[in-house]
Amino acid sequence: MGLADIVNISSDAGRTTKIGGAAYRALKHAVVAFSACLREELTLDNVRVSDVSPGPTNTGILDNTDDNVRRSILHSRTVEWMQPEDVAEAVQFVVTRRRGVCVRDIVIGPA
Repeated sequence: MGLADIVNISSDAGRTTKIGGAAYRALKHAVVAFSACLREELTLDNVRVSDVSPGPTNTGILDNTDDNVRRSILHSRTVEWMQPEDVAEAVQFVVTRRRGVCVRDIVIGPA
């Protein structure tokens, strides 16, 4: 069997706690934990499992988000938005690395 990759996208929000948006942060934390467990389970099957955790990304997600979550994100820090292309570059890096190299977790933020 050839080498396979699974790349999960979580969020830097899944690695911290803030008032408001608990459900979102808990879900993203679950993706981080799921990736770690899956990585261990699939190691012998020649499957590399990685997690990319971007910071705030300009996807328009806040346009349809609950006001409490929006306030939590916008008031928790000065928001510097990444572009979706930045996240795509991180995913591309993860899947094009050489055989035998496993990038477990990548946390990326705005440049």
